[in-house]
Amino acid sequence: MKTVLALTIILLFCTAMLVAEIPSPIPYQGRLTDDTGAPVADGTYELTFSIYEGKANGTPLWTAPSRSVNVAAGLFTFDLGYSPSFPDGLFEDSVRYLGITVGSDAEIAPRTRLQSVPYAYQALRADEVANEDQFVHTAGDTMVGSLVFDPDNDGVYEGRFAANSTASNIYLRSNDTTTVFLFGELFGQLLLNDAYDGLRRVSLSAFNSGGAFVLKNSDNSKQIIFNSGYDGDESVMLPDDAINSDEILDEVGFASNTQSDFVVITSTAAMQDVVTVTITPPAVGYLFISAQYFVRLYNTTDYNSCFIQIDATAGGSLVSGAYSLAGLNGSASTADNFFPSYSSRMYYVAGSTPLTFRLEARKSLMANGDISIRNATITALYIPTSYGSVKTIVSDPLGFTDTKLISHDDEGNVHTAYEVDLRELELKAKEAKIKALEAQIELDNAREMLENRNRE
Repeated sequence: MKTVLALTIILLFCTAMLVAEIPSPIPYQGRLTDDTGAPVADGTYELTFSIYEGKANGTPLWTAPSRSVNVAAGLFTFDLGYSPSFPDGLFEDSVRYLGITVGSDAEIAPRTRLQSVPYAYQALRADEVANEDQFVHTAGDTMVGSLVFDPDNDGVYEGRFAANSTASNIYLRSNDTTTVFLFGELFGQLLLNDAYDGLRRVSLSAFNSGGAFVLKNSDNSKQIIFNSGYDGDESVMLPDDAINSDEILDEVGFASNTQSDFVVITSTAAMQDVVTVTITPPAVGYLFISAQYFVRLYNTTDYNSCFIQIDATAGGSLVSGAYSLAGLNGSASTADNFFPSYSSRMYYVAGSTPLTFRLEARKSLMANGDISIRNATITALYIPTSYGSVKTIVSDPLGFTDTKLISHDDEGNVHTAYEVDLRELELKAKEAKIKALEAQIELDNAREMLENRNRE
């Protein structure tokens, strides 16, 4: 009679399978002996393997038909479940028995108890894993530490979920370049880099000062920025050739005032207000001030005239090139003479401050009769940006590089002023603003790089 001594049952299966398919095959190694306990002679033996629910009698739950198995020094190895494969549910019970038949002999008794069938072994490993914090295996469980994805097992990770005592971050890589950063610490932030050159293309940040969204082109020479932490125009930055905030934020607007009564002009020295208008421009831009009115000359047949101009200063002096002269060298009678007139002037101003402008006049030194102005209407029109040169007259050329001297001789006095292009001030203001934004962006990027290094 031959007997079999079960030496080992080697169970190979994926530790991630808790209730999945039956692992197959299971390598089984045994020792075949004769009635005296000595190993059988070396050779090939016909063996039949069956698995039972009980240790005696019963119908096999699974059987591998007779196979030729090599035996050396009594030892043999056979893959249980290779052919045929194990049926579903074979190991639902943690105890099964293996029966072996040699050739035409009766089945070797007693059957071998499978002490560690796949599901029992798997449960053992699951218990071990449950005591290890680096694994998450059930709902409500908590992982401690970082999770790294290294599909090639070469020490170069393609993804990493990093956690510390205060926050967690996610890093995803492609072509050995980190392309996605999702940060939960300090402030929420999503950064997207190009996989080929590693340059930042998109960033979405939730800073303490406000949210920011930045888009950049291939060489970072152009960028679109939306930043609620900045004020006014600085909250939106678009490329120079795009529609920018100067063109879409502050619309054209105006203010107007009318003086319907006669305003008698009596002064021959200081300028006298006729009508004023106050406007608060929303931002830096241009103000076009215009006025329409009637000049009335009367009560003399001799020379009679007055100077009229638009000014931002009350009681100001004449500005050469900006004033008008209305009058007559003589008149046939002392009756009324009316002259419809018009004046205008352009300014470049800062925003958010109320500004008052006036239509003002004074009598000339040689005026002999009376002078008054009636139905004067003054209008201030705000224009946010220009699309060409904006030539005007100023009394002080400070801040301009391209000026033209203008000189007039009235009443024996020489009045000087300068013709300038106000657009020069606009371009300087835009250049200064862009430089300030670029400096702020460089500072933010430097802080961001430092924070990224600290996170990694």
